[in-house]
Amino acid sequence: MKNPLDPYTNTYFVFSKDPQSLSHMLQDPQTVNWSQKFQIQGCQAALEEVIHTLLSKHGGHMMTVSNVLYMRDSKISSDEVEALSNTSYKIGDLQFSPLNQDEAPLVNAQWLFGGNELSENYIRRCIQTFSTLCARVPGMPKPIGWALSEQSAEIRMGYTESSYRSQRLFGNVGTRLMAIQQSRGAPIYCHVSPDNKKSQSACMAVGYVPVGRWQQWSFQPS
Repeated sequence: MKNPLDPYTNTYFVFSKDPQSLSHMLQDPQTVNWSQKFQIQGCQAALEEVIHTLLSKHGGHMMTVSNVLYMRDSKISSDEVEALSNTSYKIGDLQFSPLNQDEAPLVNAQWLFGGNELSENYIRRCIQTFSTLCARVPGMPKPIGWALSEQSAEIRMGYTESSYRSQRLFGNVGTRLMAIQQSRGAPIYCHVSPDNKKSQSACMAVGYVPVGRWQQWSFQPS
């Protein structure tokens, strides 16, 4: 977290079974640097009150995003992945591979939380470090759909080119990436905007179930 202006890298993931310890954790200057831009992500309702109490103490501005949290508890079987390979596509045969770092601008342009230079650098580091997967049509220069994981192991930034939607492409890419994450012992989860009904339906079609709220607090100091 060397760049005080980079909230993408400056991200805290917070969880505690004791709500009181949340306050102590976030007030500890050895834990949170309130002099820089940062994000806090969590899935506990108790965080909201604690964070706003601390905001009144430190000043600055906090923007909150609250989305639907989805998790998949059931394991992904080899039969499930094999069934995806037998899916009939109007677009013909597909190839699946990790994203390349030079495709970070493509992902950045479609990411709701991105669209700037800092987010593009962050996406490039995610591609370099964590599990990603995309679908390619042979002979086409760029992928037609993709999904990435990041430092909390969450699957994010999923996207399908508009002309290839409604062909189960999201489910194909997403399930394959979930299988990769599962093999590495990671929890399988994601979040979706409460207004994005199509993405919510696509998540549930591949075994995700809604379990609560995913929240992100973006802090900018005075």
